[in-house]
Amino acid sequence: MQTLGKLKDNSFPRNQRGAIAAVSAITMVVLLISLGTVIDLGHIYVVKAELQNAADAGALAGAEALFNPSYQAKYYPYS
Repeated sequence: MQTLGKLKDNSFPRNQRGAIAAVSAITMVVLLISLGTVIDLGHIYVVKAELQNAADAGALAGAEALFNPSYQAKYYPYS
């Protein structure tokens, strides 16, 4: 009977403050990596859409100039 009681008392550590700090640190690293990945992927999708819009506008302007000889392309400089 005494060995069962002794085993039961020693099976769980009493001080777990360091474990919470370690788990919190690991969780923060994982969350920051996930946040960085989401931000980078969002930026990739925005840039891809902008490049596609520019390519479409160039194709439309080229087709207009090809089929309409009197077409003059307009230049819109950035301010």
